[in-house]
Amino acid sequence: MARAITAGLCLAYVAAETLPPLLGPAMSFLTRTASPLPAPTLAKLPSVLSAGSVAGGLLGGSLFEEAAGVWRSSLVLFAALLVTALANALVPGSTTSMRMFACMGVLGVFNGVFRAGANCVVLRVHHGGAAAPWVQALHLFGGAGRVLAPLLLGLFVDGSGDIDAGLRRAYLTVS
Repeated sequence: MARAITAGLCLAYVAAETLPPLLGPAMSFLTRTASPLPAPTLAKLPSVLSAGSVAGGLLGGSLFEEAAGVWRSSLVLFAALLVTALANALVPGSTTSMRMFACMGVLGVFNGVFRAGANCVVLRVHHGGAAAPWVQALHLFGGAGRVLAPLLLGLFVDGSGDIDAGLRRAYLTVS
């Protein structure tokens, strides 16, 4: 049972870690969609995403302390992953800088909650020193997600003549 839970978390970790790396390659697209969003303002988006992730990590720690039990924790993880996907799906349609910053903040917070929570669940399921390789597996799958993000983006953008449409499809597919 513990291995099945961990396998599910590893697959979810791929999805969670595929979302944030899309921001860098999509910056030029975002300058055209969110008007008016000058480059100096746009440059702050990664900081908002990172600050949200730190806040989410801290929030996740306290949430998973309260959500005793693997099944309750799994529900919190599912909700965090769902909100992360929804925030990511809203990014291409953000037409104002406030909406873009809100999407990045929400994406960061709930992605941080998910990542902190997945680690907590793995530590709960695999007790003591037996948890170390499983936590490493989570981060291995997270790295795979970070590698996949730009590859998926390239696949959608290269496959069409319209870069904006390709980026929208990439964001929606990853979400």
